[in-house]
Amino acid sequence: MSEGRRGEFMRLRTYALLASVSAAACAGTAAHAQSAAPQPGAAREFKIGARVAAFYDSNVSRSSVALSGARDLSRSDYVLRPEATASIVQPLGRQMVFINGAAGYDFYRRNDDLNRRRYDVTVGGLGAVGPCAQTGTASFRAAQSDLGDVDLTTVKNLQETTSFTAGVTCGRSVGPTIGLAAQRSDVKNSARTLKVSDSTTAGVSASFGYRNPTLGTISAYYSYSETEQPNRIIVGRPVGDGFHVESAGLNVQRKFGSRLDVLAAAGAMRLTREFAPPGASLKITGATYNGAATYRAGSRLTLSLNASRAFQPSATAGKLYDVTTRGDIGARYKLGSRFSVSLSQAVVDTKSNRDTALPGLVVTKSRTYSTAGTILYTQNQHASVAMDVRYDDRETDVPSFNYNAVRVGVTLAANF
Repeated sequence: MSEGRRGEFMRLRTYALLASVSAAACAGTAAHAQSAAPQPGAAREFKIGARVAAFYDSNVSRSSVALSGARDLSRSDYVLRPEATASIVQPLGRQMVFINGAAGYDFYRRNDDLNRRRYDVTVGGLGAVGPCAQTGTASFRAAQSDLGDVDLTTVKNLQETTSFTAGVTCGRSVGPTIGLAAQRSDVKNSARTLKVSDSTTAGVSASFGYRNPTLGTISAYYSYSETEQPNRIIVGRPVGDGFHVESAGLNVQRKFGSRLDVLAAAGAMRLTREFAPPGASLKITGATYNGAATYRAGSRLTLSLNASRAFQPSATAGKLYDVTTRGDIGARYKLGSRFSVSLSQAVVDTKSNRDTALPGLVVTKSRTYSTAGTILYTQNQHASVAMDVRYDDRETDVPSFNYNAVRVGVTLAANF
């Protein structure tokens, strides 16, 4: 690659990363994260493949023994998950288009009611015109709802999420930058009892910053998003429910040498409800943050640390929003050119509002501890085998949703 061409790709990488930070400011209320997009400057890629996962889960009901029986579910089960995959990246000069994702189906040996199709696909493009970079993506996700997040009786539910993002960032690799971003996310549920949790979230954000090789990127942001749940009819307001969130704060992105990368955002938010029952507050304030650090201790070992706190629409009837605080720590070690081992530990703490007149028990506090390990064997660039083990332990304020579960599986993947 020529020096001029390489320079263009480096500028595009810088601009697109800035745009992604700006877009992240208004993404805190999105229902799901999108599939991974390629890095700016990535080489042309065309991979069409298949993946088959087979695993045993000791508690697919994500609930107590009593609630599993009430739902008419076998607590343990064997699952087969075949998927078609695609990873296509096509550079077009300083521009790029891509498709990344998978589509498949879940087959349960004992619990036929949980058989469900599954999609996770993202398409998008990156571009640069003069000192400005543009990004745009569209994603579609569909999967069976996690049974730890629904009510006491619902089992069958296909949750579909459609999201769109667009952003533009202007600035040089050294000097001031400005960014604008917009996002929309629509969540729909197939189960009649969960349609009250259908939601539409739309938001915009703006950032102003400065970048140089020594300081990295420092920027201030402001974001605004609105969430509507039109099917959530509550006493005193027969036209649905919703809220809007305003937040402001600082983003920092910096590399410390060739080994440590840090990305952090912290700010304050204010959530304002459109309506609240007597005795409930219309406004809630709090802190939000999102941070990630990656440390490469040589060519074999990589360590990662992530932490976040965000407000998002609730996926459960009887609640309007969830406040989720999450912390993850992970390590990946390469045993050679073909084998690698990964370990991770996560803690997820969720608190939700419970101020509606809807009947039934609703989980408003939960904490889940998760430990996972994976051994990956890569035969070549076309074939791999992964063996993974995961343990989850959840405690809630509704004992029926307390559980622990062990999952052991094997995944075969091939691409052409």
